[in-house]
Amino acid sequence: MYWDIHSHKAFGETEAVLRIHSLTPSEFRESETSEFISIGLHPWHLEKFDEQLDQLKQILNSTTSILAIGECGLDRIKSKYSLETQTNVFLEQIELSEAFNLPLILHSVKTNSDLLHIMKEKKPHSPWIIHGYRGNAIECAKLLRTGFYLSFGEHFNPESLTLAYKNSRLLTETDTGEVSIETTYKNISRSLKIDLQELEQSVDKTARNIFGARLSLTLSC
Repeated sequence: MYWDIHSHKAFGETEAVLRIHSLTPSEFRESETSEFISIGLHPWHLEKFDEQLDQLKQILNSTTSILAIGECGLDRIKSKYSLETQTNVFLEQIELSEAFNLPLILHSVKTNSDLLHIMKEKKPHSPWIIHGYRGNAIECAKLLRTGFYLSFGEHFNPESLTLAYKNSRLLTETDTGEVSIETTYKNISRSLKIDLQELEQSVDKTARNIFGARLSLTLSC
């Protein structure tokens, strides 16, 4: 089983891949998909965020197909919204994550130190996953010690990849890229110098620890 925990694209679904599609509240309302979903307010798209948060709450109360909240988070570079606004919206989604016992899939651009501070302050029970992680090993070690999970895709820092793997906190994704999850697994296993099957088993165990309860509920409906 391959896990693609964060995707904005359709690669052609197969039983060998469990893919979590990332949507906004408005995209979910327009969608008729039965696929596994994460849903949240992206820090680039916070227009009418009060309405979007209300939509998010309604969706979470009415469906069991949601496996995570996100992507959400902070971005110092590309977001047109102030860091204060981004943080306020993010804090609202942290509360929802805790209330609904759902993991957070995090977008973070030049804000990992902010996320570290917030996690230490909030002490969440739900898992937090930084998606598309490319940071260096020193920062990676800090994140892992604090309790973050890290998701890797087409591009990664080999030293950080190794640290996440050794700490059983490595996840995999495609995001918006053109590289399939199967190819990503091959590239990661090659970098780690382990068998592909060993990587599959490690990611599957980690992912099921995070998403397993909600996944079982979704499959039973």
